[in-house]
Amino acid sequence: MPPTSRSHKPTKSVSKVEDVADGISNLKIRSKAAPTLTPADKLRTSMVTINDISQTLSSAVKSGWKLGSESDSEWSLDKIHKAMSPVPGALTTLRTVYKEQGKIEKLADVERAALGVVSKLNGLKVYTLALDLLVEIRRNVLALFGVEEVEDRPKSRAARTKAPAQQTHLHLLRLPVFPTSTTPSPSLQIALATFQAHSIKAVLATLTHVHLEELHALLTSPEFSLTRFPPASGILPTDQLSALYVGAFQAVAGSGALSPPPTLAPTTTTTRSTRATSVSRKTSGSSKSTPAAKSSPSPDELAFLVRKQALLILARSPSLEKDTDLFWDQALKWGAIYVKNVSASSSPPTESQITQVLSQFFTDLVSSVSVRGPRFEAMCEWWIRFAKKTKDTELIGKISGLLQGGDNEPRTPTRTHSTDAKAPPSEPTETRQTPAVLLATLDRASLSAGPEDMCAAADALLTLSRGTSADLSLSRRVSDLRKACAKCWTKDKDASRKVVKAIAPGFPPELTVSAVDALLALSRNELDTKDYETYEKAGEGVAKALTLAQAFSTRTDLSDETTYPTLLRAISNTGYTLAGALYNASRPTQAIGFVQQSCVIGEQALALADAQPGASKDKEIVALRDHMPRRWELLAICRLKATDRRGAVEAYGKALVWHVALLAPTELEKLDDKTSHFVSQLVVISVGDLFDPESVLLSRLFVNLDVEDKVVRLVMERVLGVLEDMMHKPVAQRAMELVVDELGRMWGDEYPIKRAK
Repeated sequence: MPPTSRSHKPTKSVSKVEDVADGISNLKIRSKAAPTLTPADKLRTSMVTINDISQTLSSAVKSGWKLGSESDSEWSLDKIHKAMSPVPGALTTLRTVYKEQGKIEKLADVERAALGVVSKLNGLKVYTLALDLLVEIRRNVLALFGVEEVEDRPKSRAARTKAPAQQTHLHLLRLPVFPTSTTPSPSLQIALATFQAHSIKAVLATLTHVHLEELHALLTSPEFSLTRFPPASGILPTDQLSALYVGAFQAVAGSGALSPPPTLAPTTTTTRSTRATSVSRKTSGSSKSTPAAKSSPSPDELAFLVRKQALLILARSPSLEKDTDLFWDQALKWGAIYVKNVSASSSPPTESQITQVLSQFFTDLVSSVSVRGPRFEAMCEWWIRFAKKTKDTELIGKISGLLQGGDNEPRTPTRTHSTDAKAPPSEPTETRQTPAVLLATLDRASLSAGPEDMCAAADALLTLSRGTSADLSLSRRVSDLRKACAKCWTKDKDASRKVVKAIAPGFPPELTVSAVDALLALSRNELDTKDYETYEKAGEGVAKALTLAQAFSTRTDLSDETTYPTLLRAISNTGYTLAGALYNASRPTQAIGFVQQSCVIGEQALALADAQPGASKDKEIVALRDHMPRRWELLAICRLKATDRRGAVEAYGKALVWHVALLAPTELEKLDDKTSHFVSQLVVISVGDLFDPESVLLSRLFVNLDVEDKVVRLVMERVLGVLEDMMHKPVAQRAMELVVDELGRMWGDEYPIKRAK
């Protein structure tokens, strides 16, 4: 057996030698099959790879395919993923080789080539792949600027657990402070600017409503890329620089962070409210020792503030002057959206709070944008509406200063007001008096009601009256000035008169209603029952209002058919008010002119209203009709006190006719007390004072009127009863004969007993 064991050992060693020889031969074969690539070959291969994939993505972009599109196409997300698989390796090879060769200037070109791929991925809306590339691009670009960032890591296990759920790519849009010792090359600056453009688009497209607060914090932070390192002038052509800022604006404006949150289920709401209650209990316990924290903005306000930042980004575009109207129009639309959304919220803020937010929004934009335009004036006019609601005269002064132009910063109302008070405006200032500026002057006066503002408003009205057309809101503003005139009356009567007198008949017809209101308000304020001179001034105001109304009646516009009767009704009411004030002050003679005008114009208004379908049922017209007997009675009383008995008889006759015409059918079986009073007054004055027996034939008053015969007979029977107490006068006997003959004719054969009596 020993020889056998000795012969076995050499066999085993021979086997090992053969294995080693085979391994060496295999290595030689592999080395011959795959020779080592030179750096130039690696660069060439990687560049070809990047170029081929870039062309592939360009073909996908030209086909119209995008992620999420439902149209049939040869392209799909899987195909894009497969095409993109070699890109990270190729970019890494390029960066490594150039670093080894010390060609630092070529590294910026590598990042620009990578950004070209990102641009196409953004066009395809494949933002996930784009963001993966942008992470590496940012790291390498910062390294070229001499910045090495250390990635922040959660400190605790709980933080590491929560971090992935809250992680976004917003950190890509933050830039650290760059060293001032190094001067970046133009190629590197172009690479950074391109990175800023593509990263903003890709990152903001992936946000949702839960990232709204983070987005606002980023845009207002000094670390925001466009704030930290805006593209220097001359680095990019003007059109490319404009495209960068416009693209950033569109990315912010269209971000999903601005989308409204989904509607919560009832169970979720209940759970939240329960938690909120528990939290409030905890905070209430410690509220004594801890000061209350400032409430954070609501989601609607945050969205509004983010949109403001978007506009501030757009304001940096060198081509903004070409799109000034679009800029201010967008600002106006977003302001309206904010007001609409926040007003419809479950706990809307006050009008004062809304106005404060809007004012800060528009002020920041105006401070950053010096260009103006027609849409800027429209925005200011819309802004003034909220200032008027909160009666903020200071804010209106600020807006007026903006409309005046000349300063980029808003001017305070105090400075504007003092400047106007010290010296009259120069010729160049007058040329800047645009309609928006003039309208703002009216708004300021309507709120402050100060003498100086009212005088300025009068001048503005005179300028506006010379315009070819009226602003749609001018009528409302003139109506507001009417109230301001009443407030200013106690301070400066001449200022109020100046405003109202500026409303001339030459004004556009659209302002007639407001003009008439202002004139009638002035007339009511002018009247002082103890001052005879004010009687004439009050009458002039009413007469001027009537002139405006009559000028308006010459129009043929069918849409204004109901306006003229309305104007006449208002003039009639004012005349009656003035007459009543004078009568109560024991001035019946002076009241005659006002009340007579009130009666005549009132009848004219009722006649016009009756001629129009449905207008006679208007509640104001009905009220005027019901009030006509009182007005004629007041005229009769005033004439009687002024010893105008003939005029008193005429007025009492009108009062009787109007009163009888308004009686309900159920009241026509017998005369009411008022009708009997009117008949008695007519008979007593006609027979006892005027000795006119013919005047007692009151049946003549109802000729051609829609009054039943039995009512007329009741009136004449009442005349007969009044005359029975006056038979001691010869003229009464003659009147009795006339009345009996008239009643005999009216009774006829239907009432033989009455005829016999």
